[in-house]
Amino acid sequence: MKKYLFAAAVAFMSVAAMAQDSTKVVTTTGVQRVVNREPRFKKGGRQGFVNYIKEALGPAAYINNNDGVAIVTFTVHRDGTITDVKIKQGIEKVLNESIIRVVKDSPKWIPGYKDGRPVTTLYTFTISFSDPQVINEY
Repeated sequence: MKKYLFAAAVAFMSVAAMAQDSTKVVTTTGVQRVVNREPRFKKGGRQGFVNYIKEALGPAAYINNNDGVAIVTFTVHRDGTITDVKIKQGIEKVLNESIIRVVKDSPKWIPGYKDGRPVTTLYTFTISFSDPQVINEY
């Protein structure tokens, strides 16, 4: 009987150790900062996202000569949804609010991947507003 209890205890500890090992890559919030493959905008990757933002903001983004760079962070979840959109560096209040709205309304993304599995990922995107004809990303 003691042999069976010992074997069961060893098996349980092995499973617990594997479960702990698989969670080492997750931060305290469950959001990845380093992944094997970063999230991608489904409709054309980075350039597709730039085009989406340019189209969604339209010429109104340039009415007040909004030259500068906006840095946007957001979370891309495993199902491709976007949440927690924040402006880390903004240009002008109304434009910043428009950027947040446009990013929140963006179509689903392809999530980031870590060790072959989709993970929730923190994503940072930089947009340069310098010419009404071009919105660049860095």
